[in-house]
Amino acid sequence: MKKLSLFLLLILLLSSCNSFDKKDLLGEWTIEEKKNQDDQPPVPFQRDPQIIVFNNDGTYIYKNGMFNFDRDSIRYYGEKTQFKIKGDSLLIFNPATKKFDSQKIVELSKNKIVLETKKKTLTTLIPFKSKTYDNLNPQIDKIIVSKSLCFGTCPSNSTVIDNKGNFLFYGDLYNLKNGFFSSKISSHITKEIFDEMKYIDFYSLKPMYSTYITDQASSTITFISKGKIIKTVHDYGEQSAFELRRLIRNISYLYQRIPLQSLITDPVLVYDFNSGTKAVDLQESETFYLFSELLKAKTISQYSGNLPFTGKYLLPVPTNEDYKKFYLYERNINTDGKIFKIQLEDKTFKTVDLGYNFFDKNYLIRFKNDSVRAR
Repeated sequence: MKKLSLFLLLILLLSSCNSFDKKDLLGEWTIEEKKNQDDQPPVPFQRDPQIIVFNNDGTYIYKNGMFNFDRDSIRYYGEKTQFKIKGDSLLIFNPATKKFDSQKIVELSKNKIVLETKKKTLTTLIPFKSKTYDNLNPQIDKIIVSKSLCFGTCPSNSTVIDNKGNFLFYGDLYNLKNGFFSSKISSHITKEIFDEMKYIDFYSLKPMYSTYITDQASSTITFISKGKIIKTVHDYGEQSAFELRRLIRNISYLYQRIPLQSLITDPVLVYDFNSGTKAVDLQESETFYLFSELLKAKTISQYSGNLPFTGKYLLPVPTNEDYKKFYLYERNINTDGKIFKIQLEDKTFKTVDLGYNFFDKNYLIRFKNDSVRAR
């Protein structure tokens, strides 16, 4: 009997050596970077921090996002999944395979996590604390994101979301859904998106970020407060701050995780307007913002006033159409910034009243010999 008791005690001790306390896992972590043994300078490309959060409810957050890449499209699974500890292993649910991926826990304390993969490679996590700016940033009511093509299959799309959950999406190329779609997003998801603003140092954002590398994708994001544009940021080659690009990513792929309603409309996307010595040049996200406002404009029967600004937009062009024939798909717009006379596909015109002057309210007009918008 005594030998049996000693044997059971030994088993208990051995099992306790391979069990870990979940509470030591909770919190925000980042992967510890390995020092360059040759003491060489870092490569001239931005490297994102790998940020991981373990929550008490079993939620695992990977702030760099979880993807599945296909030849013509990208499936984005978001940042959240589930985790659990089983014996000496950390199990994380893989939304792509719908199975738990396992890593052995070599060390687990409040100051360090060491994980070992099946291929015997080690990853060390150290505590991390994301900086927040929630009491410093302005109140944002609406965000518009546009993404452009690269040399490859980068998705081209535009998205508008406001703090009430109103959602508008346009998929151009290399998206799981292409075309125009609208939706009403749950308050939970809406709050989740707008809460990400607290990680962005809004007033330090520059209007332009770029790299010398060619054929990269670009993103444009526009912030609306109290019904007007307060900042637009253009990022070519993902050179802006990680948290800004994280917000852009989560908004541009949001269409994949919500129900969508197809919207039949002409793509009235205008990038520039001209009037004598004055011009209005719009960034992609600003163009989509104007488009979303025009969808809500009131149709009027006629207008006899002056519409000094002219612009053009392009109807959908058939695949393999000769680019020399693109002019056949161009349509005209005349406007003063408030009233828009829009030529339709059949070349007739529709006149709408926006209810306010989009150009004036957003300080978009500039003189042609001046690169700075008049304010």
